[in-house]
Amino acid sequence: MSSFKFDSQALEFKPLKDVAHVIMGQSPPSSAYNDERSGLPFFQGKTEFGSLYPTPRKWCSMPTKIAESEDILMSIRAPVGPTNIAIERACIGRGLAAIRPKDGLRVRWLLYAFRAMESKIDSLGTGTTFKAISGDVLRHLEVPIAPLAYQDQAIEELEKQFSRLDEAVTNLQRVKANLKRYKASVLKSAVEGRLVETEATLARREGRTYETGEQLLQRAIDGRSGGGKATRSKAGLAAMPSANLREIPEGWTWTTTGQVCECIVPNRDKPKTFSGDIPWLTLPDFDDSEITVARSRSGLGFTESEVALYRAKAIPTDSVVMSCVGRFGISAVLTRKAVINQQLHAFLPSEGVMPKYLAYVLRTREQEMLEKSTATTIAYLNKENCNSITVPLPPVAEQARIVAEVDRHLSIIREVEAEVDINLQRAQALRQATLSRAFGAGSGQI
Repeated sequence: MSSFKFDSQALEFKPLKDVAHVIMGQSPPSSAYNDERSGLPFFQGKTEFGSLYPTPRKWCSMPTKIAESEDILMSIRAPVGPTNIAIERACIGRGLAAIRPKDGLRVRWLLYAFRAMESKIDSLGTGTTFKAISGDVLRHLEVPIAPLAYQDQAIEELEKQFSRLDEAVTNLQRVKANLKRYKASVLKSAVEGRLVETEATLARREGRTYETGEQLLQRAIDGRSGGGKATRSKAGLAAMPSANLREIPEGWTWTTTGQVCECIVPNRDKPKTFSGDIPWLTLPDFDDSEITVARSRSGLGFTESEVALYRAKAIPTDSVVMSCVGRFGISAVLTRKAVINQQLHAFLPSEGVMPKYLAYVLRTREQEMLEKSTATTIAYLNKENCNSITVPLPPVAEQARIVAEVDRHLSIIREVEAEVDINLQRAQALRQATLSRAFGAGSGQI
C-alpha cells in the first residue's frame, strides 16, 4: 500500500505563462481541410476528445497553428476547460489552445491540475452567444507547481486511484450495454410470441374459443371501412420477401400498419407561436429509455385556434408517435392530444390493436424501416413507407398480457439503469474529489 499523501503545503501557485508556453489555435482556410489524411491531423474542439487522447476526423494541408506531441490541448470555446493530450503533431483550430509545459513541469501533472480546476477555468470564460476564454486570461491563470519528485509521486498515486475508478466505470458501462441488449431481447421475444403463453394454448387448455388475430384483423378493417365488409389488401405484405415473414404463433396473423392504423403525417406549416395547452412534440422530447410516454417541453404548445390557424393536425390521445427521420422506431403512446413536427409520424390504431403493443412492435422494426426509407442525405420514411411496416398481430387478450409482461421487465430495467447512473455519477464525483485533494482545493487556489 502506498505511503504517499497529497500535501497542499508542497504546492506553489504561479501564472501559467511562467511555467508553460500557450499557443492559441487559429482556423486554417476551409480549402485546406480534407478527409484523405493529407497533412496534419486537425483538431477543432472538444468533439474530437477522448478520455485522454483526441481522435482526428479531419486533416489539414495548410496548418496555421501547430500543437506538438505531448502538448496539452484545452477546449477554449463552448465548452471552456476540457483537456486532452496530443499524441502527435497536429493543427489546432480556434476552439483549442495547446499548452506546452516548460522544464520542471510534468505534462500529466499540469493535465490533472487543469482537470481539478476545470470549473474555475470555465467560470473565467465570457461571451453571450457562447462562452470562450481569451489567451491573456489563460496565460494569467494561477496553476500549482511542486518539486519534480513530488509531481512524479502524485501522478503515480493519482493514476493508481484512477485505474481502480476506470475499472469500476468500465464494469458499470458494461452493465448498461447488457441492459440495452436485454431490453431489445425482451421486445423481440414479445413480438415473436415467446414472452407469454399464447391465447391459443390457454383456450385449448380451458376448452373455449377465442377471437384469432386473423378475425381481429378483419374486424379492424371492417371497422375502418365504416361498417361495410371490406376487402383485405395484402399489398403491404407482398412488398416484403416471404422469407422475412417468419413463422408466428398459432392464432396470430401478419398485417401492416396501413391495415390496422390511420397514419397521420404532420403539416408542413411551421408554428410561429407557442402559447397554448396542446403540446408541440419533437424527437428530443422522447426518452429513449421509456417508449410509452412522450414529454412536451415546458411552455411550448398550441391553442385550439392556433392549431386551425397553422393548419396543424392535433394528434389524438392514445396515438402512437414514431421517429421517421434518421434513427427509426423510437415510439411513444400519447397520453394527451399533441401536435408533432416533421421528424415524427403518428399511428391511430384501430379498435382491438393496443397502442402500447403497437409501440413495442415499432421499436423492433428499425432495420425494416431503414430498408424501406427514402434514399436522401438523411434517411426518411414517407407516409407510404409508414403504411407498409409489418405487424405480427395476436388476439387482444394476448396483446394485453404481452404489454403487462414487457412493462414489468422494462420497469426492472429502468430501476437497474437508474442505480447504474447513480454509481457512474458517484465515480465521477470521487474522481473530482481526488483531483481536488491532490491540487490543494482546500487552499482556495483551485
